[in-house]
Amino acid sequence: MKRTLLTSGFIFLLIFALFIPRLNAETPPVLTGQDPPISMDFKDASLKDILKALSIQSGMNFIASEAVKDRKVTLYFDKVPLSQVMGEIFDANNLSYKLDSSSNIFVVKDWGAMNPDTVTKVFYLKYATVSSSSLKEDMTLLRNENE
Repeated sequence: MKRTLLTSGFIFLLIFALFIPRLNAETPPVLTGQDPPISMDFKDASLKDILKALSIQSGMNFIASEAVKDRKVTLYFDKVPLSQVMGEIFDANNLSYKLDSSSNIFVVKDWGAMNPDTVTKVFYLKYATVSSSSLKEDMTLLRNENE
């Protein structure tokens, strides 16, 4: 009796272990280090169509704003990770995306007008004094107006 019970338990565990990879395969990846490789080649295609192809290859879902549908894109990717493909497509088209983790849906939005990269630099001036500049006169005029 014990031997039959142990054999049944072992067979159950073996069958269960065989189906574990199958259960994980049905869950779409969420931009991890194991992104699926994406390959696509489009010329003057609608960004909406590209998102649909990306959805099919990656297993992820995308919702795009109205600003996305009118854009035409030419691109070529050959076995590039999903996160890199999304970054390049969205950066080149001035778009952003947000993942709704509860439903594995990416919401794609327009950033608005393209902003150039801003670089701020601080220059320290040696040997410059306020008394030798025209700022001293301007500051004096401003003080007199405020009084």
